[in-house]
Amino acid sequence: MTARSRLRTYLVRLSTHAHLAVLALGMVLACALLTAGLGPTTPLALDRAERSLAQGDVYGALATCEQTAHWAPLPSWRAQARYRAATLRAHHLDQPAQAVRELRTLLHHGGADPQLEALALQLLAESLEIRGKHRQVAEAYERLARISPRPALWLQAAALAWERTGRPDRALLRHAGAAAHDPQLAAQALLAMGRISLGVGRSDKAYAFYAAALQRDPSHEQARLARLGMAMALDAMGRFEQALAELDEASPERDRAIGIARDRVLRRAAEEPTAP
Repeated sequence: MTARSRLRTYLVRLSTHAHLAVLALGMVLACALLTAGLGPTTPLALDRAERSLAQGDVYGALATCEQTAHWAPLPSWRAQARYRAATLRAHHLDQPAQAVRELRTLLHHGGADPQLEALALQLLAESLEIRGKHRQVAEAYERLARISPRPALWLQAAALAWERTGRPDRALLRHAGAAAHDPQLAAQALLAMGRISLGVGRSDKAYAFYAAALQRDPSHEQARLARLGMAMALDAMGRFEQALAELDEASPERDRAIGIARDRVLRRAAEEPTAP
């Protein structure tokens, strides 16, 4: 056999082996992809978790989500899995503390898109509320306000949580922020600020907030609430005649709440001197 013939034979054998090697490599890759698709490392696993949940196997669904959260190669997949695990714990297993841990891990490690991050923060606030962790609830809503296209709603929610912690100063700031972000919620926020100020003995501030709420929204119900608040602030300052005038403006007809407030003002006016 000539040298040229031997070279041709060698190249043919080499090409055959190379073809087999490529075929073998393709089979290995196919098996790997199939295994990944069925295993706990892709979004397909989360679909399987949903099927388990539909069949009533909550713990099976939870196990799949937690495995995916641990082993999935992409941060976004892990974030989705952690959120679903937290949802299962919060809504199906009555485990708010464990849900909080899952969500804190998700938010700490990142990987969530803005929509998923917002959902995680809402669920975190809900789970913390169940546990009575009002300061942490307020902080979750504040973080949600920073990423939301409509922060006013979440600032109001944070304000309510701060009230429950005994921090009226922070509640006032959050309501003020809500009013600044959304003029449509300004009257509602000002009413809340008046109520908070009245509760801490700042009757003058309360009157100013209620008057501003009345100016913002003179509609019947808002006007009634604003004038009732103004009357309560005037009553607290000992300005009883002005308080009664505001109550008459608030509801000239018979109204239980207005009637109770009027009786209170009249009783205090009989007992205490009128302020100038």
